[in-house]
Amino acid sequence: MPLNAGIVSSNGDLSDKIRGDLHKFTTLIDKKVEYIARENGLTTSQVRLLRSCNVVFIVNEQTVFCVMTNINASGIVKHIYIDWFGKPLSLNEALFLVERDLGFEQVFGIQIPYDILNKTIEQQEILSQSIASEYINEEIINLERLNKIVRINPIFHGRDFMIDDSKVFMLSPFSDPFNDIYQDHIKPTVESAVLGLSCSRADNIYGNQSIIEDIWKNINEAKIIISELTGRNPNVFYETGIAHTVGKEVILLTQSMDDVPFDLRHLRCIVYNYTPPGVKSLEANLSNTIRAIINK
Repeated sequence: MPLNAGIVSSNGDLSDKIRGDLHKFTTLIDKKVEYIARENGLTTSQVRLLRSCNVVFIVNEQTVFCVMTNINASGIVKHIYIDWFGKPLSLNEALFLVERDLGFEQVFGIQIPYDILNKTIEQQEILSQSIASEYINEEIINLERLNKIVRINPIFHGRDFMIDDSKVFMLSPFSDPFNDIYQDHIKPTVESAVLGLSCSRADNIYGNQSIIEDIWKNINEAKIIISELTGRNPNVFYETGIAHTVGKEVILLTQSMDDVPFDLRHLRCIVYNYTPPGVKSLEANLSNTIRAIINK
């Protein structure tokens, strides 16, 4: 059982007597949780306490806090016993301390009145039943919440990407004047000695997979996305939506705010004129915006 696993690495500053008393009582809780879970049609994999757990027992005069995680709990599990006598503590504080100071992730917990460790077995049976019932009720609520979480399942094949902090990816129509704007002004600005980044577009990518898969891959790998909205190109709008959805830093460019969709007008946009002074201003604004993103 999780609270009383077979192979345990045990350490801490609580006495052997307290550890032994905890072992006996948590064995009762384990059995009750398993029984009540089965009554409710729950499998072992659905109940966190019935899976392998690393456990921290924090004990003061009033309460035993059992803080657990299933993360990194395969093989030999950890049981850590902490003396907290003379110091007040709540369950939320115990969860926070274990995450902050011990590096546990996705923690959950139960609390036990300290004096139950010295009660009769009949009293312990009654309380362990109550604790187990309350815990299972909370697990059922947690499962219902998890079932309502939206699972993102993109139509694209690629899933695991490494972000390249030096990579900037450009979304724009593959036509004039946008080819010249990209080649003569945007790419040189991004790759200047001042910024020292790399900049590419989908037409610079060579491979045998579909172009949208390449765009998906490059959007995910890039640190920054530059999106040219001038002309209201539907492909650019689609790709910009993808970039926003995966949480990228997106720099919007346009020669006219009339080309910016209503839903994007609350976002900052670099507006420029395609004239010699206008593209100089574009270069300066683009450089400043990228620097601001890098320095966040």
